[in-house]
Amino acid sequence: DIVMIRSILQFRRRVSKAANFRRSEQNRFFTVQANVDPSEVHKFSQLAQSWWNPNGEMRPLHQMNPARLKYIRDCCLSQFGPPKDLSKPLRGLHFLDVGSGCGLLTEPLARLGANATGIDASPEAIEVARIHAKNDPDLDSNELDYQNVTAESLVDRGETFNIVCALEIIEHVPNPEEFVITVSKLVGENGGLFISTINKTLKSYILAILGAEYLLRWVPAGTHDWNKFQSPDSISRMISKTNLSFHSSVGMTYDVFSERWNLNAHDLDVNYCIFATRKLLNQNPTVE
Repeated sequence: DIVMIRSILQFRRRVSKAANFRRSEQNRFFTVQANVDPSEVHKFSQLAQSWWNPNGEMRPLHQMNPARLKYIRDCCLSQFGPPKDLSKPLRGLHFLDVGSGCGLLTEPLARLGANATGIDASPEAIEVARIHAKNDPDLDSNELDYQNVTAESLVDRGETFNIVCALEIIEHVPNPEEFVITVSKLVGENGGLFISTINKTLKSYILAILGAEYLLRWVPAGTHDWNKFQSPDSISRMISKTNLSFHSSVGMTYDVFSERWNLNAHDLDVNYCIFATRKLLNQNPTVE
């Protein structure tokens, strides 16, 4: 009987130890992943294989990319000064693309000369991004890196970047304000943060939800939740709680005739982008 009791107690101790270990691992995981919605990650993971198809579900982002890149380039030149090489205007800058997906923004940043790092919570998206980059001989693998990690993980590592891009992601996270605070910590001295999203207006509901998802079928139905959209004022208030300051904003409007997106500083009713900068403490990084 005594032997049996001892065996039971030892078994209970092993079970308890294993359970505590699992809980500690879960706590560690969810501490890092606290601002990630698994359903959103799953939703976009399913789109990974068609991400680079310009006529697929990501067609709107393919079409929007030139306008987004123009705003990013112009703001960077304003922040860091003119480049020595006009063909590589972002050379000398280290970019972080948060929620990079399969690299639709990260790759062009690298082509413009940036040292670009893309991170995403979806392992499927990161794998597709790496494969796509390897198939392009013009891309320098030393200046393009993809990691299946979260922004919180990079904060824990103490990493910072000249420019952090968080485009079309804040409407997919559980806690937008905490997300802004987190990504702001990744902005180095003299650096900047780009946040693009969709405004919370009646116009955005009609165009981005009813039009794009249900009538025109540009993106899968259910891609967006209007209740998670944020106004420019809301984003600006979030930024004011960080070590960054509002710099500028611009709207992005779609021309149905040319099928092109254009920058429009006077129309932020639907898609828009905000640029915030960290206070100048030291000299600017060298832009070659």
